[in-house]
Amino acid sequence: MKEQTDKTRLKLLKRLQKALNASPSANVAAGPCPASSSRACSVATPNLIPLLEEEITKTGGVFYLARDKEEIAQYLITLAKRVNAKTIIRDNSILLQGLKLDGVLNNEGLQVIIDYSGTRPAKETNEDKAAWRQPAKDAALGVTSIEYILADTGTVVIKSRPGLSRTLSLVPPIHVAIGEERQILPGLEALFSQGANLQPGSAVIFITGPSRTADIEQTLTIGVHGPIEFHLILLPDE
Repeated sequence: MKEQTDKTRLKLLKRLQKALNASPSANVAAGPCPASSSRACSVATPNLIPLLEEEITKTGGVFYLARDKEEIAQYLITLAKRVNAKTIIRDNSILLQGLKLDGVLNNEGLQVIIDYSGTRPAKETNEDKAAWRQPAKDAALGVTSIEYILADTGTVVIKSRPGLSRTLSLVPPIHVAIGEERQILPGLEALFSQGANLQPGSAVIFITGPSRTADIEQTLTIGVHGPIEFHLILLPDE
């Protein structure tokens, strides 16, 4: 078992080394924009959506290609009703602000809490931290934007920042990530070639399907250390 673990670790290190040594333009002709970017961009890459959907499904996640913001709102409403959710917490990103989902969700009896973590004081007490985390604990759905999507593993990449704390994707039992087709990358090597958009200073989170853990007997359990469900809603490029 140790030998297999060592082989897996070595394989991953080789991939990382190869990615870090690659030139910025080696894998992506025109790099996609992260959610935090305000510049317009287009990506000349093959259609990776079928691969992305296949990989997300393999990991136990749910993939949905929405045509517009109305379909996104209806998806969230249907999901919330299925689990009898009353509260949704979302990030304060430009993408989610632009979708204007709050009013539609409110009309369906859903309370929408917006993450204003950017207003937190520089020095916090334990009581302050608990107060900021409580809304995420109370919410049934955590809705976040993303930076990138890795098609070959069905992984979403999120960078925490003011208005998008880590708790939104880790604490609620259901995590719904919303992204755009232009944010899809072929895989990890392409991500590292876009490293300029992942500057240090914030936590970068890689999420592949629902939270899962296994004991020494390799019995897999879902949702112990994070969300029990993961959904990716993708908007096509305009």
